[in-house]
Amino acid sequence: MKLLVWLLLVAVTSVYASPNVTVYFETTADGYDVFADNTEGCPVTVQLDLTLENLESEKGDHAIIIVPAKAEYFQINTLKIISKLQAHQFSHIVTSYFGDSNKKEYDAVFEYALPFKKGGSYKLLQPTNTNTGQEKEFAINFEMPLGTVITAVRGGLVIEVVAENEKGCREEDCNDVKNYILVYHIDGTFAEYSSLKKEGILVAKGDPVKIGQPVGLSDVAGRANRPKLHLEIFLADVSKRKILKTNFLLGNGSDYGILLEGATYTRNY
Repeated sequence: MKLLVWLLLVAVTSVYASPNVTVYFETTADGYDVFADNTEGCPVTVQLDLTLENLESEKGDHAIIIVPAKAEYFQINTLKIISKLQAHQFSHIVTSYFGDSNKKEYDAVFEYALPFKKGGSYKLLQPTNTNTGQEKEFAINFEMPLGTVITAVRGGLVIEVVAENEKGCREEDCNDVKNYILVYHIDGTFAEYSSLKKEGILVAKGDPVKIGQPVGLSDVAGRANRPKLHLEIFLADVSKRKILKTNFLLGNGSDYGILLEGATYTRNY
């Protein structure tokens, strides 16, 4: 029974989830225990939606569970048979997301480095409004020539890399063909660097990165009609990303502030 349920779950999860998380059921005398293995280097949010017949879920029919980084055999739920005199069955859908969707606190005063090498000078474009909501105003777009070296704004761990796309356009569905790097920070936030050059990513999944380290090359892949870097600093959420307002080190690094649309910024540190 355990093997049958596990195979069904993998088929569903592979459609909806990016994180490498396996959820599986083990039979018990009273029903089922539900476990998860997370091979990722960051926490993962698992959404477990259940349809139950003669079973009761300890965490409800629509549970949100946080699975720690590198967790193995981590129990996320229990299903109990209501009446053993009657047949029971269930179906389920699992969706997962990088990060802890319950996390609200983070280092809001951290001073990020500008995402290019010392001596570089680039203009901040209007944010790309791929989602409605005020948070998207805090996404950052730097206009850059093709092949400009992108550097890490903060140290962290590379969680995901996509580098095989080359299409660029303004339509929203072009978000699905972007090249990007996803980096996890110690305070639970993420940085996504996108609109990167096909096969122009300089790090691999699982690599630690340091602030200022080259990570990729700018391009037009994804939702873009000109070469640029699209940068989002965010916290995970079940419905959508919470894009964060961030401070950046300016000039020679002795000052900091919020970046302003239309301004040109030079990095001298």
